[in-house]
Amino acid sequence: MSEPRGAGMGGGLLFLAVVLFLGYLVITTIVGILKWIVGAVLVLAVVGMAMRIADRR
Repeated sequence: MSEPRGAGMGGGLLFLAVVLFLGYLVITTIVGILKWIVGAVLVLAVVGMAMRIADRR
């Protein structure tokens, strides 16, 4: 009834490797998107500050 010791270990390791790889891809994609978002926000903030300074003069 019970599986011998070590049976199915190769499949488990392959599954673990695939899950880790997909997790890495997802994390790097999210980080890339966040970099774009943060960059856009910073640009908008700088433009807003520049326009405020220009309005004062």
